[in-house]
Formats: sequence, C-alpha cells, structure tokens
Amino acid sequence: MENNKWPELCEQMIALVNNAQQEQKLSGEELVLLLIETFGGQILYLPKAVSFKSFVRDQQIYSEFTGSNHKELCVRYGLSEPRIYQIIDEQRKIRRAKQQQTLEFV
Repeated sequence: MENNKWPELCEQMIALVNNAQQEQKLSGEELVLLLIETFGGQILYLPKAVSFKSFVRDQQIYSEFTGSNHKELCVRYGLSEPRIYQIIDEQRKIRRAKQQQTLEFV
C-alpha cells in the first residue's frame, strides 16, 4: 500500500474496530486477530501518531463546521482562520473524490 493511501487504511481500521466493539466486547488479542484476518499478508504503511492525530482532527473540524463557526473552531483547535478554511477545503476535495469513485457510469 502506498504511503499516500494510509488515510484510507486508517479509516478502514477504525470502522472495523468500531463495528467489532459495538457488536461485542473484544480483548486486545481478539482485536489484533481481527486486524490480522482483515489485513494479513498485505504490506501496510502506518503513519506516525502526529499525522494520524491531524487526520482525525481535520475530520472532526469538517464534521463540526456549520459555515459560520470558523472562529469557534479556531479557538477550540488552536488554529488560524486560514488553516480552518484550508482544512475544510481539503476535506471537501477528499469527500468529493471518494464520491466520484463510487459513481458508476451508465
């Protein structure tokens, strides 16, 4: 898996673990086994924690953005207004690209 594909991998792992935890309480060993069963045999790139935390933060900012609360988000996340708008723009582009991938040509 290419380095630029790690956000997609992390999303898959988060969804897998969240679904497993909602359905049943799994031990750490059972969660690791679930990940191995799902991703075993693949070459995976996992980002450093700082990259992953930024990835999660950016998704949270996008989901909390109402169109008029940019100043509140600046304070909450300790970021500048231009950076908040940049994150919103990046997240829109990511979501648009994902949506276009799922469209089928008729």
